[in-house]
Amino acid sequence: VSLSGLSKTVGLPGLRLGWLASRSPAVIQRVAQLKDYTTICPPAPSEVLGAVALRAQPALLERSRAIAAEGLAAARATVAKHPAA
Repeated sequence: VSLSGLSKTVGLPGLRLGWLASRSPAVIQRVAQLKDYTTICPPAPSEVLGAVALRAQPALLERSRAIAAEGLAAARATVAKHPAA
């Protein structure tokens, strides 16, 4: 079973879209039953924006990597200013 989504990968947690993949038809069937019990489908605007995000995934991933690199640099600078005693 493999799970993924748009929240962390491309930085769009507000869309609340994701997917599950499995080689087991029984697992897929059971998950589909549980999904139908909780929600039938996401809002149409979220689906449209999700499709746009998947097409723009390389640019969104680059943006996420840049943000993470900036955060890492800031964390390293802070640690360098305050070395362990």
